[in-house]
Amino acid sequence: MKYIYTDGACSGNPGPGGWGYVVLNENNQVENYGCGQSSKTTNNEMELTAILYAYDYIAKHHPEETFIVYTDSAYCLNSLTNWMFNWERNGWIKSDKKAPKNLDLFKDLFEIFNNPDHAELRKVAGHSGIFGNELADTLATTGDTQKLDKLIDTNDEMINLLNQIYDAYKGKVEEATSIWKSECCCISEDEDRDMEDKEDLNYFKSLLQKIDKNFIPKT
Repeated sequence: MKYIYTDGACSGNPGPGGWGYVVLNENNQVENYGCGQSSKTTNNEMELTAILYAYDYIAKHHPEETFIVYTDSAYCLNSLTNWMFNWERNGWIKSDKKAPKNLDLFKDLFEIFNNPDHAELRKVAGHSGIFGNELADTLATTGDTQKLDKLIDTNDEMINLLNQIYDAYKGKVEEATSIWKSECCCISEDEDRDMEDKEDLNYFKSLLQKIDKNFIPKT
């Protein structure tokens, strides 16, 4: 199982904007990413473009693998999994007797979503600290791949450390707490907060719950 997080952004709506997608493997590590910019666009156009490029990536590079694609746009999820099929049956006319905006994108995406074997599209909460979504947002809003690479390197280090803590916690709280106290200081500068002062066990447990939700892949 692999995962692709997509996002689009626009300043002004319409205005300059961008799109991005990030491919994560089953260990939550980045395998690939893509992005692009437009001088005049809308947020929905960039969200749809990111999704289109994500599915194009799957078709070209991993057609036999199982993927889940994530978007933080409820409009895109509803359009691509529900409304679009009614529009197509009605000659690409909505209930208000108008054609949907971004029609060319919808027609391309219809060819993908009309195939029952397409990768599942799911909604994810935006700006909630979920790693893949935050990376896709970085690409969409800045197009800065160097910044993204730095975030990826930091994340890989944190993934290894957090997995150590999580595995230890599942076996023995005391051992996990020991790792927490001795090792977490190494990320305090990157995170700009003093981890060493946060030794309260309740705080530690709450962190682990966040790790379990956002970082640790489910088996």
